[in-house]
Amino acid sequence: RKSVFGNTQIELGDSSEDDDEEDEEDDSDDEPGRMLRVRADDLDKKAAAIHAVGIFAKATKAQFQPYLETSFEKVLDCIAYFHESVRENVVFAMRHLTSVAYCMHPPSEPWQKGLPTVDTLHPEARRAVDQTLSIYLQRAEQEESKEVVKIICDSIAEIAKEMGPVAVHKHMDQIMKLLFALMKQESFCQSLPCDEFEDE
Repeated sequence: RKSVFGNTQIELGDSSEDDDEEDEEDDSDDEPGRMLRVRADDLDKKAAAIHAVGIFAKATKAQFQPYLETSFEKVLDCIAYFHESVRENVVFAMRHLTSVAYCMHPPSEPWQKGLPTVDTLHPEARRAVDQTLSIYLQRAEQEESKEVVKIICDSIAEIAKEMGPVAVHKHMDQIMKLLFALMKQESFCQSLPCDEFEDE
């Protein structure tokens, strides 16, 4: 059996080509207003579907196992989607899919505050956590939307709360680098002159 998230191909680049592919449909005879409505409707459905994946993963935990690998792959395909509402829901869904992997493969013993950091995560859960955190941190470095970066930070914090410091200790240097950059307003999303275009 394949490891949880182990063979997922990570592609965090610009996904504007996906947008271009959707535009390649024959729209020469369509009214511009109608096309805008159709595209907005499709966008809402995509974001809602990804959000629903996260909700079902959150609600069912380990019972979501039959759908975990495929869901993670499909959700990750949209990590660089052109519209921020989709990317926001991708981050949300990934956080709860990672929780599913953690519940499927519980730690050897519960983590406790104040105790030394000993890696008690199951190897399968460790692989899923490391995959998600690596994707989060890579995406945060090139993300234009401040809201998406905020959700990334919140999701990392939630993973630490649920799984303990052992879940994030391998990534602490990168996490703190991101947080310090945000506090000094030196992150990529804060360097852009204006993000109003994201809502257009």
